[in-house]
Amino acid sequence: MSDQFFQRLSMIALSSLFCLLLSAQDELRRSDIDYAKNIDSFELKRHLFFLASDYLQGRETGTWGNDEAAKYAAHYFEKWGLQAIDSSKNYQQPVSFTRITEITKWMEVNGNELEPFTDFVVSPFRQQPLDSFYAESISFAGYGIESASYDDFGEHDWTNKVVIIFKTLPDKLAKEVPEEAAKLSLRLKNCLDHGVKAVFVIDENLRSYSARTSRYLDAQFLQLGRIKPQELPLPPHAHLSVPLAESWLSQSKRNFKKYRKRLLKNGGISDKVFQTPVSVSAFWHPTTEYVHSQNVVGYLPGQDTTLQDEHIVISAHYDHLGQRDKAIYNGADDNGSGTTAVLTLAETFSHWVNNGNPLRRGIVFILMTGEEKGLLGSRYYSEHPLLPLDKTMANVNVDMVGRIDETYSGKGDYIYVIGADRISQDLHDINEEANRRGPNITLDYTYNEEDDPNRYYYRSDHYNFAKKGIPAIFYFNGTHENYHGVGDTPEKINFSAMQKRVQLIFLTAMQLVQREAPLHIDAK
Repeated sequence: MSDQFFQRLSMIALSSLFCLLLSAQDELRRSDIDYAKNIDSFELKRHLFFLASDYLQGRETGTWGNDEAAKYAAHYFEKWGLQAIDSSKNYQQPVSFTRITEITKWMEVNGNELEPFTDFVVSPFRQQPLDSFYAESISFAGYGIESASYDDFGEHDWTNKVVIIFKTLPDKLAKEVPEEAAKLSLRLKNCLDHGVKAVFVIDENLRSYSARTSRYLDAQFLQLGRIKPQELPLPPHAHLSVPLAESWLSQSKRNFKKYRKRLLKNGGISDKVFQTPVSVSAFWHPTTEYVHSQNVVGYLPGQDTTLQDEHIVISAHYDHLGQRDKAIYNGADDNGSGTTAVLTLAETFSHWVNNGNPLRRGIVFILMTGEEKGLLGSRYYSEHPLLPLDKTMANVNVDMVGRIDETYSGKGDYIYVIGADRISQDLHDINEEANRRGPNITLDYTYNEEDDPNRYYYRSDHYNFAKKGIPAIFYFNGTHENYHGVGDTPEKINFSAMQKRVQLIFLTAMQLVQREAPLHIDAK
């Protein structure tokens, strides 16, 4: 072969190498917008159809299906090169629970046995067991409120008393006392703190409460940690029908409505305490057992020498309601969609890093357990963080991003944004800018209003970060006719809308990890 041939061959090889180098440089120059555009509906469908399949049996916390979903997520975290913060736990942060299930209940008044769910309702949720007892009288304690402006307890000795309180507060009193003090759970706890034996709650809407409670009797209630029944946070209590309560009051020669007005007028102090001569025998006891679950945690570290100790948390809960008899609650939107979003974001960010693009701050991807049981997985993480919370710049939380609600039916793309400006206006502004640069969908702040009656700000995992003073943003598509129902299935997901929402979340998260300055924490 001639020297000319080898020269030409060398030129071709050098040209090919140069093209490869240019291709690599082009990959490095690809912007976050390009990566966002690569988030496609195929990958979303692949994850979501598995997570919301009958195979996982509704992913209820503490069940086999929940564990399988956790293993699925951990597998992909490992495949994409995320780090396990605790290598011995294989991407899992173990969380222990006490499961509280069916409760044995019985009550008799003046020798007549009462009918459960008609005369009274005992819920097993969070309340201590009541050993069999007999009381010859019941003390009335108004509303069970104890605050600076209104006190139903005063100096009266409530030790071992059986008490009755009103559930519904009159409008005047509701405006007078702090919102927290008006919560029934706190009023019940007040009774416990004063040493009462049991509490009866006069419930003007017992029928609806009864229907709601009976629907969940075959569900499991979880309490964080290993809790003995006697250590549960609320006193033994039952809800009573108004006719039953009125019959008790009549025996003390009191009028139901007049008594309520007098309480409100006089402030509910101890001189208004009285007893009604009703003999009561009662007993109820929950069944408890210990169960385990896990948060699934993957980590991409930052590379900036001055910022790499800082990180953001991207979260979603992967649990749902499980199975009731033969009905499976698949939870495709709630929250298979959020779980899928976090998996997709983890893959996209891992591609960014593996292609030679640095992250200034780290990203902790967390799939939370126990959200449907009271934000328990995120509460556990916030109390036992795997990386310091004082280095957590922000939480990006995704809970239901796969459907279209009634308000936007037939309209353009949207997402409800909640909480972004509650702690840091910077977080709100970053999300707005990411939307302008990216999918440019409607950002709806309806549910971010302080007086939102739905109180969604307090109802997803971001709230446990916000309580620690960490700026948090919550993405949400609103509820629909299949919310918490058996009809929340993957074929109803709008993957086109979901794709744009995940693109927005990616761009917002990227700006958070790459910005030079920390988020400004507003005075409020």
